Amino acid sequence: MAALTAIFAPVAYRAAMAAQLLLILGVDGAGKNHVANVGAAALAAAGHRVVTRSGYLSARDRPVTSSEDKGRLRLTEERLFLFAFPLLRPVIPFVVDALLRADLRRWNRRPAASGRTVVVSHTPIRVLAFTLGHRRADQPLQVPRRVGRTLHRVARDTGLRAVVLDVSPSVRAQRLSERAMRGRLDRFDRYLANPANAALAERIEATLVELAERYLDASVLYNDDLDDDAIAEGLGVGRVRMLPTAPVT
Repeated sequence: MAALTAIFAPVAYRAAMAAQLLLILGVDGAGKNHVANVGAAALAAAGHRVVTRSGYLSARDRPVTSSEDKGRLRLTEERLFLFAFPLLRPVIPFVVDALLRADLRRWNRRPAASGRTVVVSHTPIRVLAFTLGHRRADQPLQVPRRVGRTLHRVARDTGLRAVVLDVSPSVRAQRLSERAMRGRLDRFDRYLANPANAALAERIEATLVELAERYLDASVLYNDDLDDDAIAEGLGVGRVRMLPTAPVT
């Protein structure tokens, strides 16, 4: 995996430096918050003004915090979503489409200021991957045509560069185990960390990777054991020597 990162790093660097918007996608345990912080630090070290956002392209500018720092309201929302998921599942792709369009409208009305914007995760895209990942193992990914067109439009109209993280099942399980030892598992963590859902968790991640590659022209960053310099190079934002950071989340 390190060899692949080294081969494609020069191309990624040119693409990332040309893009004003960098979107980091990943499932729980993929390390997306840490990756986003490394990318933002590397861009700042290169002399760019950098703002960070979470969950939506049009979200408010704010520092990227650990996904472990969720309040009671967010945890309650996750619990209610998982409870209602079997009933909501047929309509979720169309709700996601509406949310993507609304996000794009807000982005167009209030684009980021000059400089670089790093967005960690995208809630509607993650929900879409979660939903479409709940299919039989022998079933190919089928995305409603309208949703696919909207995803293409988001990528085209914003000029974003997307990077999707991929980790091995054992690494994801280890990170979630460490999070559990800290008493910081959220509802989705518990759902995907359940050994009975191991194959499902891998399929959801594969779905997110495929969605990102197919519709956002994303590059894949294999984030099993990368140090900060390797992460920065994989993102295409150069190299950065970071101070000690919090655990990967």
